[in-house]
Amino acid sequence: MNNPSLEPNQAVNPPQDSASGELPKVGQPDHFKRGLIWFGLGVLCMAISFCVTFFFFQSDGSSITFMYILTSVGVLCITKGLADLFGF
Repeated sequence: MNNPSLEPNQAVNPPQDSASGELPKVGQPDHFKRGLIWFGLGVLCMAISFCVTFFFFQSDGSSITFMYILTSVGVLCITKGLADLFGF
C-alpha cells in the first residue's frame, strides 16, 4: 500500500483529457443510450399490441397471433433495454 513515488501529503489525481480538462468518458453512456432505445422500442411494441387487442376485440378477425408476436417482441426488447440500462 505504500507508494514510493508519492509524497506523504500528495493527492492522487485521476487522468484528465488535456484539451478540455474533463475526465475521459468510458463506454457507460453508450450502453445507457442504447438501453433507452431498446426499452422504448419494447414499450412501443407493447402499446401497439394493446391497441390491436383493444380495437379488434369485438371483431372475429384473427389478431391473436399478431398480438402474441408483438407482446413477445416487446418483452424481449424491454428485457434487453433493462439489461443495458443496468449494465449487464
